[in-house]
Amino acid sequence: GFAFQPDFSDTVSDNSNTGGKGVNVIDALIYKNIKGLGKFSFGNAKSAGGFWENTSSNSLLFMERPMYNEAANLAHRAGIHFDTAGSIKPFHLKTSFTVGNEGAWRQEQEDSDTIEDRWNISGAAHYTWSKMNNYWSRLSLGKNHKLLIGGSWAYESHNDSNGRAIEARANGVHTLGEKVLDADLIDIDDYMFGGPQFAYTNGPLFVAGEWYNISANRIDNSVTNNEKYGDFQANGYSAFVHYFFNSNTSIPISEKKGAINSVKCKSQYGCTAAKLMFEGLHFAHSEESKANSADTGVDGKVFHFGLNHYFNSNVRLM
Repeated sequence: GFAFQPDFSDTVSDNSNTGGKGVNVIDALIYKNIKGLGKFSFGNAKSAGGFWENTSSNSLLFMERPMYNEAANLAHRAGIHFDTAGSIKPFHLKTSFTVGNEGAWRQEQEDSDTIEDRWNISGAAHYTWSKMNNYWSRLSLGKNHKLLIGGSWAYESHNDSNGRAIEARANGVHTLGEKVLDADLIDIDDYMFGGPQFAYTNGPLFVAGEWYNISANRIDNSVTNNEKYGDFQANGYSAFVHYFFNSNTSIPISEKKGAINSVKCKSQYGCTAAKLMFEGLHFAHSEESKANSADTGVDGKVFHFGLNHYFNSNVRLM
């Protein structure tokens, strides 16, 4: 099969020849399913990533992913991607080998040829329990009763230009363009990120958590502005709770995807849920890199409270 998904709402670049407007391409790929093995995709596709990165935007429970996700993800990139896609349930594995920056289409319009020398490897693995022992069964609040544990890791090679932009916004203000973290790492050989994750669904209750370690190795004898920088270290984390007040529904965890699926609400008056999230972004490194006098030292924590109302399986108010 194949997939081609243009995005008419996205901007190509703030500094491109199109004046910041244009059509971006999300998926542009061909794929092959092999029974008993999985799915191979070739082209511009979503790379393997963390829990919330691996969750489709159609299934996100907040309007945006946690802050650290923007500073550490590969998103859609050109390359070879593999997904077990339900072939070895309850295990799930997804891997990607890609080249260049985010988006082959975007890259063609705005990046120099040297960027195309950049390469990346990422992977994510999950195990989902759907049958608990007697102790957990006694705590069950509904029929949908699953626990997912897993982890992800990604490696970016930056030996072409030895630099990487790191950016992050607080959840819910993505369209404003205001970023709490907006800087560049310099004099680095690579950039790595990832860590453990879990999700648990039990009737009306859903909880999830993730922790990311982020690091970059400096090139040997890195000295800028008469300052010597050490290897870069940072981290991010999130804890999330979502609870339905009414209706017999739940947040479904997919063993096939290693992520959550969209809510299927069949109640006549819709399904209403309260949600909480605590997230943190710790980029206050003692030897942070500088570019154009901008520090990467940011240490922030955000607490979110919200309500979701699912009118049906296709319409929701967040």
